[in-house]
Amino acid sequence: MANATDWMIAGASAPRASRRPMPSPPGCAARWWPRRSSAWPAAGPAALRGLRHALAEGLGAYAAAVVEPYALSAIRLTLLVAAISVPLNTVFGVCAAWAIAKFDFPGKNLLISLIDLPFPSPPSSRV
Repeated sequence: MANATDWMIAGASAPRASRRPMPSPPGCAARWWPRRSSAWPAAGPAALRGLRHALAEGLGAYAAAVVEPYALSAIRLTLLVAAISVPLNTVFGVCAAWAIAKFDFPGKNLLISLIDLPFPSPPSSRV
């Protein structure tokens, strides 16, 4: 009987994959929505209107608003928080990933659930 890897040994070409697209599961919205759709065609005009409104008074008004003390304080605080949180998240994320992949321990499923919890919620609900 032929092995699954016999084609590699004999030097023959690899078996071809099926070209048919996978069917959508029942009740899936992919039947009605094109598979390669994107939100950019819908969001693009709104983003351009917002940009046009923001720059209605010109780049000078934008530059003047950025150098105000409150804006500079907000920018400074944002950069400080990012400089602290990114390395901490990296260290704890690598440690959690290593522990999850390497060990079995009580609470492992709870840790995985807590890590996965933010992904299904939209960013607007995380305020």
